[in-house]
Amino acid sequence: MEPAPKKLQEENKTQSTKDRQSQAVEIPTRNSTLLCWCSGDGEDSKASIQNYQTREPYAVFPGVQLNLPTAYSTVVHVKEIPGSSFLIVAKYSLNESASFKIVDYSTQKITDVFSFEEVAGWVGNTEVCVNTPRNLMALISLGEKTAYHLFDTNSWSLLRKSPWVPQFGKGNVVTMDISPDGKKIAMVNQKALCVISDINTDNLDVQYTIRSRGVTSKGFPDKVRCRWGEPGGSDLFLAHDSSYLNIFDVEKKNLLLKSSLSLGNHVIWIDKSPSDNNLLALSGCGVVHIFERREPKATKKFESIYSKRPIYCVRWSPDGKLLATASEDTYAKIFDLRTQKVIFSEQTADEKWALSACFL
Repeated sequence: MEPAPKKLQEENKTQSTKDRQSQAVEIPTRNSTLLCWCSGDGEDSKASIQNYQTREPYAVFPGVQLNLPTAYSTVVHVKEIPGSSFLIVAKYSLNESASFKIVDYSTQKITDVFSFEEVAGWVGNTEVCVNTPRNLMALISLGEKTAYHLFDTNSWSLLRKSPWVPQFGKGNVVTMDISPDGKKIAMVNQKALCVISDINTDNLDVQYTIRSRGVTSKGFPDKVRCRWGEPGGSDLFLAHDSSYLNIFDVEKKNLLLKSSLSLGNHVIWIDKSPSDNNLLALSGCGVVHIFERREPKATKKFESIYSKRPIYCVRWSPDGKLLATASEDTYAKIFDLRTQKVIFSEQTADEKWALSACFL
């Protein structure tokens, strides 16, 4: 891989996403025992990497720094890029700016590979989506100006900025996900309106308002999530603050399921199992819920991980046997689904809220 530039210039000329859609690559299985987690609520945020089996620390490094002072506390998000030694670290202000950087964690001396920063406007929430086979990454961006930025993860060049969706009005984009085939992107705003567009042309395919207890969501920006289902399928999982999960068939434009989940008032995060496309992990206030699409009445609820504190992020291990969580109680934890025990628990380096976690 050629060295990436330090700062992205929007005028960089790159090949179109349509040309690149034929360049699917096989992603090797990850067997690492490293966990990364990060903190927010302040400029002095930290990201930590640790071996969760031996408990030996691997690295601690600063989160992304924003150039502009923030009117609200900043939050940070981490996400791995499967099949590589690269980690995305994103930081957002709820009022003024957003930025991210790519770091290389192949050695314990963490090195910056690439950085990008927006310095004005109202921005979205901590959400980054990656489609590894198509080498695509999308980052929620400036509200009312740009819906998202789309990047090439091979060259770290900006493919384009997607124009703002008129249907969203002033409702910020708060969650999104790229379809497994890399052809569509689903975005949801604060008012729980979901828009599915062609990722090449931005042509609107479907729009859908997430259903709850007979009313639409009141729109909490950190409590609305969407995830695509299995490769080759058209199902979209949508969860939000009223603790209801919607399964929507994008192709047929039909609601397949609306299920109450009892997650302590809110669904905060949702992650699809890498080993079984019918399993979802959802986090709430002190609860992790495993949803089985084939038998929705037989879902499992785990309350032994935290006690009545919001779980901001839940992520599956690559083999689907473990769950990593990040919580307001400042701890990242790993839960073994076979033994139903917490096998790893560590506080954030700066003792601030743990907002995101991922397996490396």
